[in-house]
Amino acid sequence: MKAIAERLFGEDHVVGELGDYCLDKIPGRESEEEITVFKSVGVAIQDFMVATDIYTASHKNHFGTEIDLFE
Repeated sequence: MKAIAERLFGEDHVVGELGDYCLDKIPGRESEEEITVFKSVGVAIQDFMVATDIYTASHKNHFGTEIDLFE
């Protein structure tokens, strides 16, 4: 909302919300030029879904660095 208020982009650039994406109601990025913006508002299930999607995509597309948080 802040980026829209500061006119960094318009509301017409907002395709949907995270819940719509998680339910496959809207697509994710369709090209390298598109940007996804996620603003966490403290809803744990949304944070979990985003983390799960990123983790899954990183394995599928062979990117990122895996670290062990418990060593």
